[in-house]
Amino acid sequence: MERLLIIGGLFVLAGLCEIGGGYLVWGWMREHKPLAWVLLGALILAAYGVVAALQPISEFGRVYAAYGGIFIALSLAWGIVVDGFRPDRWDLLGAAICVRELWSCWHLLGARPRLFTKCPKSVFSAVRILDWCIPPALMAQNRRVGPPQ
Repeated sequence: MERLLIIGGLFVLAGLCEIGGGYLVWGWMREHKPLAWVLLGALILAAYGVVAALQPISEFGRVYAAYGGIFIALSLAWGIVVDGFRPDRWDLLGAAICVRELWSCWHLLGARPRLFTKCPKSVFSAVRILDWCIPPALMAQNRRVGPPQ
């Protein structure tokens, strides 16, 4: 469980670095903020690369695929908190599908990393609400045969 918290914390920190750094660059380019914004944004974006590389998961592709779903959800949260953005139902549905797909990739398709082997089932119960997003026949068709790697 401790490893799961480390991985989750690193995903959130990486997301905040990427979104925050991008936001500062955006502000400098589009809203004519001071040069310090872009310089700080560049440093924070560089920190994002370092934080992402700290993940204890050894497979680069798996880390970035998982991070993609988390990034989308964090981006919507950033927009709500920082910009006052109000997502519509399609924004929320899109984010829910991305988070659901993250779970599908790691849990349903048999590609679960070791960090989920001791994860309590309650962690996944909130995501199971979204099971309707992919028809069961499609999930069965794409299910990998054999033990998790």
